Amino acid sequence: HLSSTSRNSQVTKEPPVEIGKAQLNDGLVAPVITGVRPHRDRDEAVAADVCHLEASKDRMRYDLCRKRGLPVGSGGVESDG
Repeated sequence: HLSSTSRNSQVTKEPPVEIGKAQLNDGLVAPVITGVRPHRDRDEAVAADVCHLEASKDRMRYDLCRKRGLPVGSGGVESDG
């Protein structure tokens, strides 16, 4: 998944995984897909993440959810049981 790409990337001030998480939190799914896509042939988990991101990009508007006061993530669902 996104953490797999950090092993294959050059060292930067902020790890690629953290950059990707920040972009997703800001609703910027397309740049994350563009950044991760070149690594999909190196790792099956990355390939699966690329497929998930591409299929789910229209639903991954975390920025809009937060603005509307909606919960983001599965924690609330997973803990209710």
